Amino acid sequence: RLDMTSMASVPSNNFRQSLISKVVSKVDESAKLEEILSGERDIELFQLKQFVWKYSLPDKQRFEVWRLLLGVSSGHPEIRATIDRHRNDEAESLWRSLRTMRLNEGGRDDPLPSDLVRMILLSRGDLRKGVDFRDIAIAPIVTV
Repeated sequence: RLDMTSMASVPSNNFRQSLISKVVSKVDESAKLEEILSGERDIELFQLKQFVWKYSLPDKQRFEVWRLLLGVSSGHPEIRATIDRHRNDEAESLWRSLRTMRLNEGGRDDPLPSDLVRMILLSRGDLRKGVDFRDIAIAPIVTV
């Protein structure tokens, strides 16, 4: 007869059991993150920071979480939509301006990474025609 109390103290090397426990914990983590990010109430940044420190972020929520943590997006749902709309409008305006001035690279319809840097410089009033932005230190320009 097996003594279950002694089995509980022995570490399990069972691959299947280990895999199931990992999958279940991932589902629990994802559910907890969904609860924190639920759209009908304000997002508690302290809880979100604790979650990020403790667990890894699922791919589908990574972008949204980092926008919140970096302060790019608001934790208040009614303000978040307005901020996102204004930021998209600003980006579209900067992209149209860059294309109108023919300073975009390659004449494409969508911006390249180098075009994004030019858009940031344009928004700050630091874009000068004839200056190769690749000689400029990028890190201070792109800081949030």
